[in-house]
Amino acid sequence: MKKKLRSGINVNPHVVNEQDRNECFVARKCAIYLQRILTRYGLVDNETLKMCHWLLGAEIEEVTQHLTAQMTVKKKREFNKELSECLGDRDHYIYTVAPVIQKLPKKKTSRVVDLILHLLKQKMKRFKYRGKADLEKNLDALRRMLNLTAQEIEFCAFMFITSVW
Repeated sequence: MKKKLRSGINVNPHVVNEQDRNECFVARKCAIYLQRILTRYGLVDNETLKMCHWLLGAEIEEVTQHLTAQMTVKKKREFNKELSECLGDRDHYIYTVAPVIQKLPKKKTSRVVDLILHLLKQKMKRFKYRGKADLEKNLDALRRMLNLTAQEIEFCAFMFITSVW
């Protein structure tokens, strides 16, 4: 994930910087998009887990704990060994955890999705900020300049986030 428009405050691109209005704006939008995907499709693949990891930060550990709580002692030991090898490496973590979730029965996968949705809902409360982010101001200026509707602005925000962020 490249940092094209983010300020220099956040040195770790794998965690949302809650002090940056633009990053909070993008994180809130991404959390909304991810909630919609998870609610509609219940899909937890590498890409959705990567987004979860970025949005949730350390809270992603609750998903890991939920998974290990359902494992046998032998599987738990193997899983924990694999996790210990990927400390600090987000991609290795994702490629370790995603297949475990994907192999779960539908009912257990649904519980993982519910947990992620709950964590996202809690985390979104921390993405609030005073005033408007520069990105919001730019979108407002674009709306006024081109006389765009709210849906068109939402589409512009989506396209911007998916292409640049």
